[in-house]
Amino acid sequence: MFSDGQDEKIKNSEATSNVIAGGRGGLEIIYDNIEAALHVGKIIQSTYGPHGKDKLFWEKSSNKATITNDGATILKLLKKKIKSEQNEMIKLMQNEKHKQNVKQDKLKWWFSSEPIVELLVNLSQTQDEQIGDGTTSVVLLTCSLLNQAKKLLDLGYHVHIIIQSYKLAFQYIESKLLKNIEFHIDINKNEQYIQHVLPAILSVPFNSKVLKYSSNFFCNLILKAYQYIIRNGSAFDMKSIQILTIPGGSIEDSMVVEGICFKRPFYYAGYESQRKDIKNPKILLLNHEIELKHQKEFARLVINDTNSYDSFMKTEWDLLYRRLEKIYNTGCDVVLDSQTIGDIATQWFAEKNITNLSRIDTNTMESLVLSLGGKIHSSIETLPNFKKIQEELINQDNNIFGTCELFKEITIGDDFYCVFSGLNKNKNFESDSGERVTLVLRGEENLLSEMERSVHDAICILYNITKNPTCLLGGGATELYCRHHLLKYCNSINSSRKDITLIAECMRHYAKALEEIIFILCENASLNATKVIDLLIKQHEKGCDYQFYGIDFGKNKIRNLAPPHNVDPITNRLIIDINGSNCSDNSIDTVLEPNVVKRHVLSTSTEAACFLLSIDYVVVMPSLETEEERSERLAKKYLESQKAQQLWRNHTEKETKEKNKWM
Repeated sequence: MFSDGQDEKIKNSEATSNVIAGGRGGLEIIYDNIEAALHVGKIIQSTYGPHGKDKLFWEKSSNKATITNDGATILKLLKKKIKSEQNEMIKLMQNEKHKQNVKQDKLKWWFSSEPIVELLVNLSQTQDEQIGDGTTSVVLLTCSLLNQAKKLLDLGYHVHIIIQSYKLAFQYIESKLLKNIEFHIDINKNEQYIQHVLPAILSVPFNSKVLKYSSNFFCNLILKAYQYIIRNGSAFDMKSIQILTIPGGSIEDSMVVEGICFKRPFYYAGYESQRKDIKNPKILLLNHEIELKHQKEFARLVINDTNSYDSFMKTEWDLLYRRLEKIYNTGCDVVLDSQTIGDIATQWFAEKNITNLSRIDTNTMESLVLSLGGKIHSSIETLPNFKKIQEELINQDNNIFGTCELFKEITIGDDFYCVFSGLNKNKNFESDSGERVTLVLRGEENLLSEMERSVHDAICILYNITKNPTCLLGGGATELYCRHHLLKYCNSINSSRKDITLIAECMRHYAKALEEIIFILCENASLNATKVIDLLIKQHEKGCDYQFYGIDFGKNKIRNLAPPHNVDPITNRLIIDINGSNCSDNSIDTVLEPNVVKRHVLSTSTEAACFLLSIDYVVVMPSLETEEERSERLAKKYLESQKAQQLWRNHTEKETKEKNKWM
């Protein structure tokens, strides 16, 4: 396959490990990286698909149990586990008694896998942050590509040719194949259209999680929130739907709250008599402490007589009441403060018919500013006196107050929650305001984190669909279609040039990597993976009418997964039509995934595999010295110097005594 010189070069690099400056290089390190990635992929592959299993992580230090099959979460916890085991191994290696008991293969795995796990964690987190779904798919496809690359390396293929071939295969799939099987959604159609099409897409993150049997319930909640936002004329984005988890109750107690909802913060006596239901409130946002309190900085005051003490205390009270009068003169109805509003101020506000909330956390405060409008005031002295200004001038200055249609306090479970609703009236402000909705999730405490992740993934999918209203088929149909046509393209290449032939063979292995993904899906569903894939390949080889065939894991059968659709005669686009024949009461009977998710999984996996293959040298840098380690080192050095000085003093004293003795 290669020339004799190239073969000899590969053998030499494989036989000898180039150890320079504490690092390892050559073909050996490429194999080690691939093995580490495949080991991680083997751990999470059982969580993939609608029949994926869950993983239980138990943290002894905090007595916390995490049950999940989310790829990004598993990799984070796995990374933490590997680091803790590495620290234990370092302690054992430092102990001569246990040094001989450490197995070399375990030592090699623990110390060579950390950088690869770090890369895979970053890969999964990027997928989660940018797209919201496909965190497991992106890692498994990367591992499949690396597995095929390992086979090519065993055959003697050069790493550069493998990387070049993988990139060409992805470019061919992205530019030539995916556009032929994209289904377009008319997101601006009537609500009936949305109720039939979107649940088939939003149910994907729930079908592979613990909440698979409650997917319809959560899909309806998210769609209800989405329709409320667009019905009020607001643009939908990731911040439009907020998630609030409240332990207790059942899953069916989860609900949609119109507006921003957050738990009522700490309050002093007097809050009970304040108003809890205010229409069109003027909301003043502060970052200022309003109470009698000791100075934060060190201060010393010497008072020699009682009159001076009385004057000092009167000045303190006058300052407090002057601040309260300043706030009252603005004409506000609600005061929101990120710092403390004391008991005296709370009772004073209650007498003036003003509602106050204090100690609001930073994230909630920032969200309120974006939604309510206005700005946070750090100085009370600069607040204008609106009691002396006409109402028209007040309305012109939109930067003073935040506004909404309704402020109210509601009870959920055993706690009280504050709700600001009707935020769409602020859409003319310069701030990023608009209608917002809060999804309140209820249930058992250990399931709430997984529930929050699933709902977040579904919201990300909904956002991606609104930006790019196209989707692709799930159930392995898209992977089989790309595999079939990529192999067909490779077989059509007839060239006498050796480099082109090698590239075509590497592209065939890219197609086999796509087949491995379907193999994992079938294995997790307890199906005969080899037989199922053979049947699917035969169906796709029949031609155009069978290009949408995939696996319906809900019914465990192979069928045409294409939704009812029409073909645009001008653009030849596939447009979903709910007037077709396969519509059920809730949604169309198919498996759909957002086009953005599939494309991002393919592109990210290809780039990650090529990146790992391009690493041919690894140097493990020593960890930086912490402040504690530095202080211990300096203290030890100081004690050693003191000990040496003491020894020298003892020596000189002894010499002096002996000299005096002889004299």
